[in-house]
Amino acid sequence: MDKKIKSTLFILILLMLIFSPNISLAQDKEIIEFPETIEAVGYLKPKPESCAGKILKASGVDRSVLGKGDEVFLQFGQKRPKVGQQYFIYRTSAVNRLGYIHYILGVLKIEKIYKEVVMGKIIRSYDAIHIGDCVMPYYPIPRKIKILKEKPSIKATIVASREGVTEIGWPHIVYIDAGSKDGIKIGHILNVYRRQPPPLPLAYLGQLLVVYVTPEGATAFILKSLEPFHLGDIVK
Repeated sequence: MDKKIKSTLFILILLMLIFSPNISLAQDKEIIEFPETIEAVGYLKPKPESCAGKILKASGVDRSVLGKGDEVFLQFGQKRPKVGQQYFIYRTSAVNRLGYIHYILGVLKIEKIYKEVVMGKIIRSYDAIHIGDCVMPYYPIPRKIKILKEKPSIKATIVASREGVTEIGWPHIVYIDAGSKDGIKIGHILNVYRRQPPPLPLAYLGQLLVVYVTPEGATAFILKSLEPFHLGDIVK
């Protein structure tokens, strides 16, 4: 991911946290309400989602980087969309043998149906959108997150960050290799640790707030980082 995109994502996340009341004190709140940008956090799954359709080209002037307000032509498979339907625009990235991070780039609304293609308008964009990016059916992401007091009995690791950085801290997004099948729920606050040479105990690094889960993985915001997190740090 290039520096410009990393910078854009960092600003989006920072604004999201600034306009979310007392997010840094989430453990003292019962419910945290996020802005609409919460839908851009993305998630980890063992296999990539089925690509319902692909962006073929921009309407009008040709360009390779697209954003909010742009109209585009798309090609769908056998399941044709209807006018007014909304779709997530996304891109995937493999994470070793753990699966694929699904990066949500924006939201598109279908405007016109033609014989071979359809036209849609990008109504929200959170990242650079390119020709060839996939779409999948839109579904609402919960904006109000109830903070759960109990903690699941897990031992997971940080496997990736939303911005692709290696020195990870507030207010970045991370992905961990445990999900709902391991007892993790949206609203859980998890602690992050690092192994130290024996016989030293685990070193406490900070906290995460889970904002999205799949059966195999969870997406979380860093609430507090005493020092930068690294891929492979332990989450409990």
